[in-house]
Amino acid sequence: MQPEEVICQQHARFADILTKPARKPVSLNTFLIQTARKGLFTVVIIDEAQRLSIQALEQLRLLSNLEKASQKLLQIIFVGQMALEQMSPG
Repeated sequence: MQPEEVICQQHARFADILTKPARKPVSLNTFLIQTARKGLFTVVIIDEAQRLSIQALEQLRLLSNLEKASQKLLQIIFVGQMALEQMSPG
């Protein structure tokens, strides 16, 4: 399988997980563990992040706590304007 095919396949699976609210916590964790076992990284890039509410940022922060003993399972990259920096507690 070509790298582009892997990316498309993983994107489709991740999108499917996020659109089924009842399955989110278990399915997301399972997806992340399976992805890590394959030696792949899951990265979420959030553009226009300054538009997120504080509550949404907190939910994303909690997702970043998903990890195995040896590694984080999810990397989140926030992209935004200077207002995003002002939202950061540190």
